[in-house]
Amino acid sequence: MREGIEERLREIQDMGRVIAIELLNELCERLRDVGVNATVFHVSGSTIEAMEGMLIGSVFGCVKVEDRNIDLVQLERVERGGTGDSEGGGPFQPLGVYYYHYVVQTNVEGLEGKLEAEVKPVTKGFLSKEVVDFSWEGGELAQRLNADSELRNMLLREGLDKLPNIEVKPHKKPKHVPGIGKPPQAFLEAQASFKQCVRITKRPKIPSIFGDYQMYKVPGTPITEGRVGVELPTRETFEIYDRIAQHIHRIAST
Repeated sequence: MREGIEERLREIQDMGRVIAIELLNELCERLRDVGVNATVFHVSGSTIEAMEGMLIGSVFGCVKVEDRNIDLVQLERVERGGTGDSEGGGPFQPLGVYYYHYVVQTNVEGLEGKLEAEVKPVTKGFLSKEVVDFSWEGGELAQRLNADSELRNMLLREGLDKLPNIEVKPHKKPKHVPGIGKPPQAFLEAQASFKQCVRITKRPKIPSIFGDYQMYKVPGTPITEGRVGVELPTRETFEIYDRIAQHIHRIAST
């Protein structure tokens, strides 16, 4: 019984890795199509790379970006919600959701509060909750983003009904090691080489009922390993992320 469960988990992990590599290649191709100099870096599955992923999440790999304010784009897989294996029910299984993180590698020590920001819709009406505007909430970065008229125009051109659900979070070297006992050497090496960074993330919409999951189904893969959260950037959305990254660099350099 236990061996069967472990084997199934390995199959799901392997399937997830295959999908992740496909997503990284698709992302890299899209970035090149919109004029960005990009190169794929896959997570090979080595111990150190796996440990590096534990520092900030289940990162499968990244696409390196040249000559822009953004340094790289990470692909992370997290488990959210869940579903049965058929419309009629079945065992509960977590749903794999993929996040793209647009990363700025810069010093964040002592700047954590300043570099946090999240865009919020401004609504009117009691029932319809019509979105009429947006604002950034957070620290100094949020203030700068609110004052950036060009960024505002870029977001408005995307349409208030399609307002990106963007959040910005700094990540410094973790001081605490997960688990109990002496950490493995590979983890300590990964921790020592960890680069501080700020991640710009558009949180994906996660389906709430099983029927909605079907739209993410990929032929030949279980529904729980579909492509939930996948949204390749347009030229306009990448420029939005890159402009946010420009403000991050300015704060970090002062």
